Amino acid sequence: MNPELMEAFTFYTKDPRWKVKLGILIGALFTIIGWIAGAGYCIRLYRNVLEGKTEEKILPEWEDFGDFLFKGISIVGGFIGYVAVFAIIGGLITLVSGLPKLLLQGEGSAVSVVFAYVGAFVFIFAALVVLGSVFAGFAQTLEISSCFAFSDVIQRIAGLGKDYFLFSLLLDFCFLASFKFFSAILSDLLCYLAICAVWGMLFVIFSYGLGVLMEDAFHPILTDPTDIHIERRDYTDDTDEYGNMKTGPHKASSLADRRPDTSLTWSTDSDEAES
Repeated sequence: MNPELMEAFTFYTKDPRWKVKLGILIGALFTIIGWIAGAGYCIRLYRNVLEGKTEEKILPEWEDFGDFLFKGISIVGGFIGYVAVFAIIGGLITLVSGLPKLLLQGEGSAVSVVFAYVGAFVFIFAALVVLGSVFAGFAQTLEISSCFAFSDVIQRIAGLGKDYFLFSLLLDFCFLASFKFFSAILSDLLCYLAICAVWGMLFVIFSYGLGVLMEDAFHPILTDPTDIHIERRDYTDDTDEYGNMKTGPHKASSLADRRPDTSLTWSTDSDEAES
């Protein structure tokens, strides 16, 4: 695996405020709004990697919470269709893994457990690979339409190569291993909080690693549709070099394009004369 990719597991420690920043992220994941803002936070982190920010600045500050929330809402909207498909697949995996226990009674319990873990491992791996590609497309353009450019999603998956699959497999294993460990020693509430902490770390690691892989494979150019520059047009085709209207026929749009340096006046002398 790419040595630079392995830095995804340690890069954040170079930020002097990494404990505070990641602590806020983990705490935010205890709420639904926090999950959405956390997605926006990872988008900013991903873009920082592609922009070549220094290690000390690569973890974003939380002062732009509103922007994180806005971007998070946008990407959640782009994820909805994919989540629906994966929810159906997850339901089928759960149904299939429970069949041995249902058909074989007690003897099938062990088989059902094995099926459940294998199914969960494959399910999470597929979700990471597909949603990671969708995430990369949105984070690059900040346009929801990029989430539904299916040919681009597939092209990114193929272009990222084996390192992308190995990286996703490693994170998949970390998640399942931590879930198994915490569920065995903690209560349901504490297990949920611990899993949120693990997910927060994995989100950060995945965002950094995905940025490294995308930069190596595609060298993407970041865009931002909200960054609009309005250029004022001083002169039109119907004006000369001094800005005065040319003589002769003009375009129908010339009145709208012309400089607002004239005004209409009228005289009341004729009215006074009549009176």
